[in-house]
Amino acid sequence: MKKLTLVLPVLMLLLMLSSVEVAQAGYYVTPHTSFRERESDLIYQGDIAGSSLYGKGLYPLVGANIANAFYLNTGECHYVIKGNYAYVSALIYLGNGGYNPALKGPGKVTPYEVRYKTYRTTEGRKIVLESVYDKKYQRERVDGWVQLDNGFFYGLFWKAANLSGLAPML
Repeated sequence: MKKLTLVLPVLMLLLMLSSVEVAQAGYYVTPHTSFRERESDLIYQGDIAGSSLYGKGLYPLVGANIANAFYLNTGECHYVIKGNYAYVSALIYLGNGGYNPALKGPGKVTPYEVRYKTYRTTEGRKIVLESVYDKKYQRERVDGWVQLDNGFFYGLFWKAANLSGLAPML
């Protein structure tokens, strides 16, 4: 009888734990997220009128730090709604390696796909940076990139949400 009284609560606990939704990995982003100590490493957000990759308005400059410039592909911002969550993706280009006069832009350009999940709680809208995927080297970089965030990913989310058509529904 003692074994049954011990086994029953353990089974109930296991059943309860299996029914709880496990939160996905990711980082909550805000207008002033900062995980880094060195100011020069942080990515600053903001549009600079007339500045775009290769002089084409399709890829406006949306952020910069001491070594890189960040450009947004305005034609590659998408969203999907699943239940209570909206998922937003954006394609950005990281430009570095100095200036290439032949290209009229950075010497090196690397594409990254940035993915977010957003939902509303009683406390307001939550924005989760789920992924920063390096498409050139095919690897996840979110853990390193979030350390450079200074509100950049929050601003990028809203730019992508606006360009994709999701923003009016949020």
